[in-house]
Amino acid sequence: CYDPHLLGAIEGMLHKRPNRRATLPELLSREALVRWGQKRELPLGLPDRSALDDLTPSADSPDVMMWGGGARLPRLRTDLSGISVTAISCGAVHAAAVCERGLLYTWGASPHGQLGHGDRATLSVRRRVLGLYRLTTVSVACGRSHTLALTSMAQLFACGSHEYGQLGIGTAPKPDFSALTTISQVSLDAMRCALQPLPVIRPDGGRGGWASFAAAEAHSAAIDARGEVYAWGCSDDGRLGLRGVGPALGGDETERPAPTREGDSVEAPRRV
Repeated sequence: CYDPHLLGAIEGMLHKRPNRRATLPELLSREALVRWGQKRELPLGLPDRSALDDLTPSADSPDVMMWGGGARLPRLRTDLSGISVTAISCGAVHAAAVCERGLLYTWGASPHGQLGHGDRATLSVRRRVLGLYRLTTVSVACGRSHTLALTSMAQLFACGSHEYGQLGIGTAPKPDFSALTTISQVSLDAMRCALQPLPVIRPDGGRGGWASFAAAEAHSAAIDARGEVYAWGCSDDGRLGLRGVGPALGGDETERPAPTREGDSVEAPRRV
């Protein structure tokens, strides 16, 4: 799905014979890189350079404080200084934040790919999630080993562990989300993890959008624009609110790999 000129530039850098590899001037003269450098037509799969520019810190932005991990008192999160954070969430070993420009940042440990950067690297400072670079993120929720993010178009994305179906991406080995981003399609790896954001599947075929959502240890839940409640992931102890729990109550404790609308039942969510 990549531009042939871009592929040619990459092949020039990776030739198996060192004396056949392209020199720096040769690479910089490639049509794909010239177009990108001049911010003209972009090769498919290559993000707009202007979209990758980091934020300009503002003195008027509120500070973000953190504590835990042995720290007794709150301390300043310096890598978020000067950034106007509009949403923030913490998981067991990772965290995420959304800024006023709709950019999503994550940091921490990523043993299941929950940071959404395409790898399992641990980050001590924030990094923008480029898998959503063409979209505006408005909210984020971190589970124990997965992350959910909502865009301004009411689309819900997930990354991290799908061991119990908590990503809500269904059982398809390779969901098609090429219409939403130009990042290469990614599938679940051998550990049932999505290392980059994937769209959460709607049981009604995509009609309507998501309005609110939450991520827990091994399950997730969301409310759509019509006010209907959906839940997916591990259903142990009736946490999904889907009928009863266990054979005696006529329910089940099976995994729900895609959002399922809750119905009137014993374990259905009730107003507090």
